[in-house]
Amino acid sequence: MRRSIATLVVAVLVGTFSVSATAGENAAVLEDVFPVAPGLVREVRAWSTLGGPQRVHVLRFRLDDPQLELRPELAMGVVVGREPVHRTLLRLGDGAVAAVNGGFWLSTPDGDPEGLFTQHGRYLSEPASQASPRGAIALFDDGTWAVGRPDHHAEVWFPSGRSVKLHGINRMAPPDGLVALTSAYAPTTEAPDDAIEAVFDLEPVPNTLSTHKVTEVRPPGGGLEPGRTVLVGRGSWAVELGALVPGDRVTFDLRSDELWGQAEHALAAGPLLIQDGNRTTRAMWEAEGFAHAVHNDRAHPRTIIGFTADGETLLVTVDGRQQGSSGVTTDEAIDLMLELGALDALMLDGGGSTTMAVDGRITNRPCCDAPGFRWVATSMVVHSSVETPDVVRIAGHDRYATAAKVAQHGWPDGAQHAFLASGTSFPDGLAGGPLAAANESPLLLTAQDRLPGPTRAALEDLGVEQVTILGGPAAISDAIAEELTVAGIAIERAAGADRFATAVEVARRLPARSSTALLASGRGFADALAAVVPAHAAQAPLLLTDRDVLPEPTRAAIEELGITHVVVAGGPAVVSDQVAQALRDLGVTVERAAGPSRYETAIALVEWAERNAGLVPSRVAVAAGAGFPDALAGGAYAAVVGAPVLLSGPDSLERTGAPGKWLAGRSIEDALVFGGRLVLSTWIGHELQDRVDAA
Repeated sequence: MRRSIATLVVAVLVGTFSVSATAGENAAVLEDVFPVAPGLVREVRAWSTLGGPQRVHVLRFRLDDPQLELRPELAMGVVVGREPVHRTLLRLGDGAVAAVNGGFWLSTPDGDPEGLFTQHGRYLSEPASQASPRGAIALFDDGTWAVGRPDHHAEVWFPSGRSVKLHGINRMAPPDGLVALTSAYAPTTEAPDDAIEAVFDLEPVPNTLSTHKVTEVRPPGGGLEPGRTVLVGRGSWAVELGALVPGDRVTFDLRSDELWGQAEHALAAGPLLIQDGNRTTRAMWEAEGFAHAVHNDRAHPRTIIGFTADGETLLVTVDGRQQGSSGVTTDEAIDLMLELGALDALMLDGGGSTTMAVDGRITNRPCCDAPGFRWVATSMVVHSSVETPDVVRIAGHDRYATAAKVAQHGWPDGAQHAFLASGTSFPDGLAGGPLAAANESPLLLTAQDRLPGPTRAALEDLGVEQVTILGGPAAISDAIAEELTVAGIAIERAAGADRFATAVEVARRLPARSSTALLASGRGFADALAAVVPAHAAQAPLLLTDRDVLPEPTRAAIEELGITHVVVAGGPAVVSDQVAQALRDLGVTVERAAGPSRYETAIALVEWAERNAGLVPSRVAVAAGAGFPDALAGGAYAAVVGAPVLLSGPDSLERTGAPGKWLAGRSIEDALVFGGRLVLSTWIGHELQDRVDAA
């Protein structure tokens, strides 16, 4: 739905969700669709211009969807902040699922939005910071929108009868000027030494004459408190403010075009591209301050927001200044948005700022053949309120913090015993997972020569009295062992001369052992990641091997431990048939649990444990298949609670293939996700919740 600037009439337009491109010679061809959150998808499209092929990325959703909210966000939560778009998402938390960069900003002070910025009905920046108002969007709390070029009036009346138009809202005062600052600006006014400040009891109310009481007149540089306004004056206006005393009343008159004053959120950028289905003109772009030679007629990376007649919102980025996608001109940007069905569209900041992020990951190639990202002042962020009550995500800011959170989640009443594995090398921790599970103890991670803060804090919080270090000093130094000893923790090592011997030493310590062992590559982590839960279910040690040669420690352990049956995790590419034959030569029966990828192998291991080890999963755990640390710590806990670990790609279980197919025929009661949104998307949580709900 949109609101007409001329008539203020709300038009209710009903349409169906569609991601298909309009047929035609210059169609923006849909290549892929990634679900982000319920009601929100990310599209990748190919589009051609005279400059060649272009790479187009689209976030598509309905603005009136009650589970989604689009709003502009300030970098670092303050007017003068700057941060990359993907870090804004991470800072805002799990509900902030996708974003593109927002409007333009002034270079001094850094991050000051250049134009209208309204959030939750509060003016945080006035629209007229340039000679002519630029194009802007307004978002209303009933799920409607408007586009236009809003004008603005901001005036202050003093007890002396003198009045002045404010030189800005939440921006630095000029040498002879007056500005109004709120707590959104920064922690302090950052005013220069020649300024005077007057503090008022409330923030002015937009589109009303509001009179406010002076509570303090003070020197420059004071704090900015929520709900209060500070006038900062320099030159003659410093004199005017200096004449005020507490209790004086000053009248604020903040007005804009009537419709814009009703907006819940608003953002200026420009130029305005499409209005009421019609192309804007070159004269209009120039009137907004965009030069044809530099901005309009040259191909650049672009960020655009558009709204379709059936109520969809389009957040669009076009890659540029790089091989395979040169970018588009302003005219071509209009062509693209019309092709995508836009009724109204506005260009946002572009060039090197052009960024789209989902779940804290940049999903476009922002600019140039040397990819990177730019720190920007504002972002347009899509927030989702859809919850996944039966899916618990356990994640910290790094691998050590994630392992610590797994331990704290799994052992809320504390744990006397903990296992400590390298967070930078996988073999010892993988082999030690079944031992940690057998002792019903958490597995924490450490660096080689220092105990990370999250690990140290977890040991203290859990009340750990004994630590088993997995691996020798080359993996975890004696200095860490000494630090733990000084802290009053008893230390023992489970270590051998190499990774294969360490796995054997770990196996010897299992409190109960079957005659079956699992065997995985000691050179790559992928197939062993999912083996911990099946090994624990079968009371089987997890031993390691080279690809083509059965290491002597492993060979000796099979005889010593009475192993008569070996399940090889992975296909011949990771554990060769020569190794399998060497096992048979020892009188051992051999079978493989393997698939064409690590994801299928993980499922094969789970299914083996269901057939042979009595594993009956009512819950599942998911970890990233591209790295080992989260699965390392999570696997030991998952084994304790009987939750098989499924490995997934970053975007979805269904796209990964094997875990999605396995889950499709299952009933589960709840699920665990190990790792943050950077490695496993928000959407994976929704997929798991759907399986719980379908049970």
